[in-house]
Amino acid sequence: MISLFFFALLIVSSDSLSSVVSTCRLSESLKKPSKSLSICVGYSPTDTSSSQASKSDLTALSMNVRKLGAAAIYTTHVDHLKAFSEEQATAIGSFPPPLPIIHDCTTSPDDVESTISLAISLGASAVIVPPTISPPISVPLIYSVSTASEISALTKSSTSSPLSFIFTDPDLVSSLPPDCTSILSVPAMQDSQAEVSLAKSLKGLCTSLLLPDALVGDSEDVEYAQFVVDGVRKKASETFKMTGLTGSTNGHFGGVASKTSRTWLRKKRQASQP
Repeated sequence: MISLFFFALLIVSSDSLSSVVSTCRLSESLKKPSKSLSICVGYSPTDTSSSQASKSDLTALSMNVRKLGAAAIYTTHVDHLKAFSEEQATAIGSFPPPLPIIHDCTTSPDDVESTISLAISLGASAVIVPPTISPPISVPLIYSVSTASEISALTKSSTSSPLSFIFTDPDLVSSLPPDCTSILSVPAMQDSQAEVSLAKSLKGLCTSLLLPDALVGDSEDVEYAQFVVDGVRKKASETFKMTGLTGSTNGHFGGVASKTSRTWLRKKRQASQP
């Protein structure tokens, strides 16, 4: 049962500046007419210094992500949610328009309802919830599912349509109901850019690809996000593409660069850690 405190927070949230961003319709932002997967990027700082990023840093990152063509921003921490939603609200009436902010409330399993209410009050455009709850809230619910039976049960019991799902198993796309919004979550910076190939292979079968750790607070955040967005969008060769990046960035001074040989500095740093 939803507490009076939870209900009060829902009312207050409708009057907040950040809640204006939640008027962005999730399906309109995520579903592309071309049936190609849209790209959602998550902010998951990898160390203490990154988790304490300044508001100006997050504001700049939010603006750059909007301009590079991402479909949504994913957050797990309310401080990051607040900073991103406030910056996105400044783009109302502009082009590109504000991005939806999707907040994952399943990271606080012991207090999901309070997390949901707080996220909405801070401007979440949609919230990710366990498949076992369906609170009456003012923003879209995205159900975190791991089995075909969970998808089936939600589809049968739902009084609203279409539903939204997020999952990590690509095989679940065969169990999705028609017209749903579907988000496949996979790790960023995979070997041989496997995330880009996966997104291309699921064209027409899934709505969006989420890279929850695409943004970590380092110098490659924007470059990597742009790389994936462009890689999924463009019909480039699977092996080679033209590049104008500088030698200091990828070892090439224009010309042909191998997509499958791209190694990010972030991955090199992670590999060198004990």
